[in-house]
Amino acid sequence: MFSSTISQRQRISRMLFLFITGAALFVFLCSSVDVYSFAPLGAIYELLWLPTLAALVVVPFIALKFWFDERFKLFSFNLYTVLIATVAILFIVLK
Repeated sequence: MFSSTISQRQRISRMLFLFITGAALFVFLCSSVDVYSFAPLGAIYELLWLPTLAALVVVPFIALKFWFDERFKLFSFNLYTVLIATVAILFIVLK
């Protein structure tokens, strides 16, 4: 079958990192662009804003759990996932 040197937890960590990076980009782009000026863009925004906010709240806790299991490695995708989510949440709150 499929053999790889990357463990399942590392794959999940990378997926969480990419997912939260996409969510943060969504937050930053939607705050800088008038999403309601073009109807399809406004519809996409309306569909994605709640799942994005939920991801920004839930995913950092999962990443913290994985980071704790890694014994707090400094060069871990989980650490950067938490940092990106924190910056995105602070951007939303302080904007």
